[in-house]
Amino acid sequence: MKRFHSLLTYFFLLAGAALPCASVSAATVEIDGGTYTQENPYTVDATTSDDFVFTNGGWLSATRTDAFAFNGTLSGEGNVILSAASGRPQIQFNKSMSDFSGTVTTTNQTWFSIRESNYGSENADFVVNTTGTGNQATGILLDGINTTADNPIKFGSISGNGWIRPMGNQGKDFYIEVGGTNTNASFSGLIPTHNNDSVYVTKVGTGNWTLTNSGLDLKRPLTIKEGTVTIGNGANDGKLSDTTQVIVEENGTLQYNRKAYDYTIDRNESILLKGGTLKNIGPQKFTYTHLTVENAGTLRSTSETTLKDLVLTGENENARFTIDGTGSKVYMTGTI
Repeated sequence: MKRFHSLLTYFFLLAGAALPCASVSAATVEIDGGTYTQENPYTVDATTSDDFVFTNGGWLSATRTDAFAFNGTLSGEGNVILSAASGRPQIQFNKSMSDFSGTVTTTNQTWFSIRESNYGSENADFVVNTTGTGNQATGILLDGINTTADNPIKFGSISGNGWIRPMGNQGKDFYIEVGGTNTNASFSGLIPTHNNDSVYVTKVGTGNWTLTNSGLDLKRPLTIKEGTVTIGNGANDGKLSDTTQVIVEENGTLQYNRKAYDYTIDRNESILLKGGTLKNIGPQKFTYTHLTVENAGTLRSTSETTLKDLVLTGENENARFTIDGTGSKVYMTGTI
């Protein structure tokens, strides 16, 4: 076992030297409060097969100008930070990190590439930052994994301004699950379709996931099983793409928090309440057209709200829709 301690790291940093660690053979690397660095030009290896075990908040740092592959597992509690010295390198994690908890951060123009048998970690918080815009943006790259609704890639939380994007041209959609750490997080990035491959997103856990981008660009459904997804942060930012369907299940809440005074959502049957709650906490007038309630659903609003063409569906005609408009007015127009 190779071990790296905080004292050793401190000595190298104090001396002004880098701490390069080339992999010579597959081994277990215990990062005990120290920092293990994989960077070029100091380390020119393209891969490492080491398994990494984190203790005492250790750090794994990779700063690259080219692609690099981690072919070992990650476990324990620590921190991973990925950065680009130049270019837009893909740093691949190809084996399981399900027993890893802590934080994974991407910065600059780096792709965190999830591949092969890596299905993420529901116990880790992912901070996805990019300095690129448009097609130069980077973040988490989903590549070659076979996922289903019952076997998704798991993220404890996702925050930052980067992208969650399929590799593309693989003839498959990807399923991801967000929220396992039960923490609140804010995400201003995109989850776009790329070269005909798309992403299904499911929110779990008790935390609040706030989306503040002007258009999430999600082409597949967003399912809220647990916790809250909030659109907007009290300003004028935050909306769902016109093509995004939201399914809100019994323990889930879709919440709007926008500043715009008169905000209208008019997308045919794009929000489906399956026992869940639609909530408006912003100061604006709120109009929703074609809200569909299957069996049960709840509306809670603190400002003037209009529902137009409400659709109720359910077994034996027992569909139930509860309206809580305390302190506000709720109007229902059109057909029901």
